[in-house]
Amino acid sequence: MEEEYQNVGIGQLDHILNDRLKQIDINDFDIDETSYSERLSRELMVNIKNDIDAQYHLGLEYYENETGSKSMRKAIYWFERAAICGDAMAQYSLGKIYQKEKKFKKIERAIFWYQESAIQGYDEAQFNLGKLYSRRKNTFNKAIYWCKRAAEQEHIEAQFYLGKLYSRRESTFNKAIYWYKKSAENGNTNAQIRLGKMHEYDLKQAIYWYKKAAMQGRVDAQFYLVNLYSRVGYTLGDATYWYRKAAYQGHIGAKLYLDMILKKNEVNAICPYIQDAMMGDINAQFHLGIVLENDLEWAIYWYKRAAEQGHYGAQLMLGIKYACVLKDSQQAIYWLQNAAEKGNIEIKYVVANFYYSGLGCINKDYQKAVYWYQKTADQGYERALFRLGYMYAKGIGVPKNFCKAEECYQKAAEQGNPRFQFILGRIYAKGFGIPRNHRKATYWYQQSIDNIDNKYESWRQYHLAKMFYEGKYIPRNYQKAEELFLKAAINGCEKAIYKLCIMCNEGKIQFQNKISVYILINEIATKDKKAREFRDLLENNMFIGDIFKAQSMSVEDLVK
Repeated sequence: MEEEYQNVGIGQLDHILNDRLKQIDINDFDIDETSYSERLSRELMVNIKNDIDAQYHLGLEYYENETGSKSMRKAIYWFERAAICGDAMAQYSLGKIYQKEKKFKKIERAIFWYQESAIQGYDEAQFNLGKLYSRRKNTFNKAIYWCKRAAEQEHIEAQFYLGKLYSRRESTFNKAIYWYKKSAENGNTNAQIRLGKMHEYDLKQAIYWYKKAAMQGRVDAQFYLVNLYSRVGYTLGDATYWYRKAAYQGHIGAKLYLDMILKKNEVNAICPYIQDAMMGDINAQFHLGIVLENDLEWAIYWYKRAAEQGHYGAQLMLGIKYACVLKDSQQAIYWLQNAAEKGNIEIKYVVANFYYSGLGCINKDYQKAVYWYQKTADQGYERALFRLGYMYAKGIGVPKNFCKAEECYQKAAEQGNPRFQFILGRIYAKGFGIPRNHRKATYWYQQSIDNIDNKYESWRQYHLAKMFYEGKYIPRNYQKAEELFLKAAINGCEKAIYKLCIMCNEGKIQFQNKISVYILINEIATKDKKAREFRDLLENNMFIGDIFKAQSMSVEDLVK
């Protein structure tokens, strides 16, 4: 067997190893100090005459100097010859190949060879083995074991990683801090920054650790450091020093802070968003763009960062900036199109408006406007439905189609928006683009009155009241007209006040409402000659006591 093994080729060696690995469940490896390669060597009675160290270095030569798969196979061949004879570095190198090289990736083999090397005490293999176990199910304790073995040999990265593992469980949090400190004291900047974050409740400790990392050139630590300075009474000069250090090394957040300080802008406005934005949070990046709206260069920068990651709002804002400020139609169309294709219906509607109105440097394009209005209208967006109805009624971007226009108007109004219901009533009353229909006009006026949800909707009340008063298209009803004129007048419609005065002089107002009408006309009489004339006429039809009573009251009393 000795002679046979000495002349074995890579394919046969691979076959031998495969047979051995099939007999083993990697997850069930016992943690002992006897390497499998030693047992394998004894079993195969291997007595390789070639120099093991030379075999390892020849494998290393192929591994490091060539990238082709043919050379990698040669590297594996020579590494395996040395590894089987117990060379820890060769075993580690095999583990690395099987873990990281795409064409040769076999995690089970990687674990096998890392463990062979780790048992012999090689800290890098122990660390890598611990990391691999930390990513597998039900092997957390093995991950801790091997990372700890490496950490105890002062492997700095292993110490930091062991801290991360312990920090996953509340019960081992103190152990996490212990290993973070060990790593940080050995100069690991990641551990120093992690300790800084963990101690932000203790500002002096946080500053101590951030400063250690900052002194080693970590720009993020320099940036975090300045954020804390303002909380413990450090001067602006101290902060600016570290901002400059970080900014000169390209830290965009530090550049922004420094720019705000030098321009004497409000730095606090960006504080809630900057750290999250730097970590890639697209919502924070978008909000920074809004906060920095008056600083075009920074606003564009943050909008673009969020837009490139698919934030619809940022894409829209970027499109608007390019269209209306920078006048770059190519970029404007690109970002507006992106926002419209992936964004919500409001964004699609805004993009349609750009094409409809030709805002900024975007040329009017009614066909594209119709396309995007239709997209939003199909989702039931009332504003798009109404605009689409207008375009069909007028033949803008589409052939005139009154039926289609009426359908769009009606769908928008049926969603309960009192504004669109009122406008539809006006359209039917005046015959704007579609045939007049006073019955439908009255219906939609009444619908808009019933759905009024704030005091600024007086115009609709006035128009419906006028129809009841005049009795042209619907049966005359002075009581209904009086009620609606009074509501419109209290809500601020001056035309309704004058109509009420006319009705008083005609004797068509209920007696108890005359005082209300006087209060309303008296309110505007001080600034309007016509109102004073109406008030004087009204006084002729009122008792002195009622006039005195009305003069002592205000519109606010009517609202109550």
